[in-house]
Amino acid sequence: MRLVTDIRNVLLEQDTLLRAEINQAYGRLFCDPVWNQVRNRFNLTARETQVAILITKGLSAMEIAKRLELSPKTTRTYTYHIYHKLRVTNRTMAAVKMILASGCLRENSGK
Repeated sequence: MRLVTDIRNVLLEQDTLLRAEINQAYGRLFCDPVWNQVRNRFNLTARETQVAILITKGLSAMEIAKRLELSPKTTRTYTYHIYHKLRVTNRTMAAVKMILASGCLRENSGK
């Protein structure tokens, strides 16, 4: 769950949100309508969306591969496609961008 902590720390540094507001927004992130919005915004495939959800939940590449019954190489390929579509270079940036794109947490909230 280090990724979750990193995401929250990044958001707290960017904004003056209260931790409770971040936790509440993070809880709303994992409902289907929210992920449909994220999927459409970044033109993710269904499988990329599944991988993206698990990245945002903080799972490692190996954990994602096991959970989705994929090879580690296939998981890395999906992750690369997600990074490319989101125009990011790492998991934390991808997760933060997806959280912000979800509308569950506004980038300038609290300012």
